[in-house]
Amino acid sequence: MKAILFEPKYQKAVLELNELALKRSKYIGKTVDSNWHDDLVKIKELYLDNNGAFLLWLVGDKLIGMGGLLKVDTNTANIKRIRVHPDYQHKGLSSEILAELEKRARVLGYNRLITNVAKGNIPAEKMFLKANFKPVEEKHFFSVLCTVFEKKCEVLY
Repeated sequence: MKAILFEPKYQKAVLELNELALKRSKYIGKTVDSNWHDDLVKIKELYLDNNGAFLLWLVGDKLIGMGGLLKVDTNTANIKRIRVHPDYQHKGLSSEILAELEKRARVLGYNRLITNVAKGNIPAEKMFLKANFKPVEEKHFFSVLCTVFEKKCEVLY
């Protein structure tokens, strides 16, 4: 297994993994606004060219996990799109993705991280709580009620 920065040749696989994750989700539902996923067709522009990151975990050439770090402002980044293929779930890969994104955020100069988790997604909530994120509010993103989590972190220049 290896982690790499997003490459355009994996664009289709990213969209497929996201779709697979959402179809299997008990928390997001089937009526999500299609704009919810717009960032995934603009990864280079929104993530890579904007002081962020979008990482892919591969076994051979197969995409098995991913996660993004999206700039909100000079000090804040949003951890997004942590997805793991069903065949690789429950093995700690989501936590590994989160840890790598947090490390990248600190190197990129962010001292505050946020993320949103669909309300009731207990496994994701537990992962963020274990990583010392704190719930700060509940908010609707498109049609989905989410808990917004926040973590202050030390910048590594």
